Amino acid sequence: MKKIIIIIFIFFIALEVGYAQANSSVYNLYLEDELIEFETPLQIKNSKLYAPARQIAELLGAKVAWKQELSAMALFKDREEWLFFTRESLTYRNGREYSNEIKAELINNRSMLPVRFLGELFDMEVEYDGETSSTYLRSIDKLEQEIQSTNILGQSIATAEQMANYVLENNPNYNLSVSALELAQIFLEEGQAEGVRGDFAFAQSILETGFFNFRGDVSASQNNFCGLGATGGVPGNSFESVRIGVRAQIQHLKAYACYDELNNDLVDPRWLGSSDIRGSAPKLEFLAQALNPSGSGWAYPGYPSYKYENVEQAFADGQTYGQRIHKIFLKIIKSND
Repeated sequence: MKKIIIIIFIFFIALEVGYAQANSSVYNLYLEDELIEFETPLQIKNSKLYAPARQIAELLGAKVAWKQELSAMALFKDREEWLFFTRESLTYRNGREYSNEIKAELINNRSMLPVRFLGELFDMEVEYDGETSSTYLRSIDKLEQEIQSTNILGQSIATAEQMANYVLENNPNYNLSVSALELAQIFLEEGQAEGVRGDFAFAQSILETGFFNFRGDVSASQNNFCGLGATGGVPGNSFESVRIGVRAQIQHLKAYACYDELNNDLVDPRWLGSSDIRGSAPKLEFLAQALNPSGSGWAYPGYPSYKYENVEQAFADGQTYGQRIHKIFLKIIKSND
C-alpha cells in the first residue's frame, strides 16, 4: 500500500538513477534558473540528491522547525504540517503516517530532504542535467498546474456552460428534473460553499450516472448523483431536491479530502465524522480503495479488477476511479475548444 502511494507522487525514477551515476562530487541546485548557494553542500544518499530543507522551504514561502524530542523536522506549507523523522524512514502529513520511504538526513547539523520530493511538494518541475550535475526547480505554468492538479479542494476551473455542453454533446436526452446548465451551476455553487472542486464533483456524477442516464441501482428521482449508499442492488439514499443531493455529494467529498468543518448544515447521511477515513483522500486518486492510505475509499477496489491483475497496472493505464474522474474533467474543459 505504501509503495503504491509513493508511485503516485514520484514518477521520474530516472532522475535518481542519474544522480547515482553522476561522476562529479559537486552538485548544483537552481531555483528558477538562479543558482542557490548552500552552506552545507548537496549530497547523495541512497541514490537521491539531498539539500538543506529549511533554506529551500523558506525560499518557497514555507516554514521549518526542529522537533528535538522527536529528532524530526516539521515543515509547514499552507494548511499542512509535514513531519520528517531522522532516525527512521518515516513521514507524517497532518498527524497521520504518509510514507515509510522518505527519511530526513542530518548532515553537518542540517536537516536534509530529497530534492525530488521537495520539488514535488511545492508543485515545482524538477529537471536534472547529468553533464553538469545540476538540478533545476522551476514553477509550472499556473493554469496548467491547476488543470493537472487532482486536489479535491480548491476553486473550480470549468464553467457551468462547459459542463452542461459536455453533457449535451454526449447525452442530449439526459434524465434530470432540471436542465444540465442549472445542475452544473448548482454543483459550482455548492462546491464553492465548501471549498470543494464543483467541477470534479460534476465529473464524478457523469461517471457514476452514465451521463445522467441512471441505468444502475439509483433512479433519477432519488436526486443521488454519486451513488451514495448504493451497493449491489441497494438503491442508496434519496434526497428531497436536486440541490440537497448535490450538497450531500459535496459534503462527502469534503469529508474524504480534509478535516475541516462544514459551512452548510449537514445533509450527507454517510458523513465520515471522526472516522479514520476522514481526510484520507485529498486527491482524486485516493478515492480508490486500493490507493487510499487508510485502506478504504469511495470506490472499491477503485479499478476494474476483472481487467487488471493489480492496481499498479490500472494506474499505469489511467483507469483507477479518480483518474477516470479527472479524464472526464479534462474533456469538459476542452469540449468548447
